[in-house]
Amino acid sequence: MAESGLFEKACQALERSTHLSQAEARGTLRIALKEAGYEAGSINRPQLLAVVFYSLPQELVSLGLSDSQKICDEIASQLATG
Repeated sequence: MAESGLFEKACQALERSTHLSQAEARGTLRIALKEAGYEAGSINRPQLLAVVFYSLPQELVSLGLSDSQKICDEIASQLATG
């Protein structure tokens, strides 16, 4: 599956903001996208930001990351800057 540059950027931001490995970050974000009805290869910025704010926090909590909202704010900030 081809993946968008936005997906890649979000995965890298998730890795930097947590203890997750590259594979864990990619898998976690992919699950959040799937739950929202999107695919990594065709996601656009507004859709990805919606996933980061509404689906991803729940996934992070399920992984034991207690500061999920702060993590998602950091990811959104990095996505918004280009």
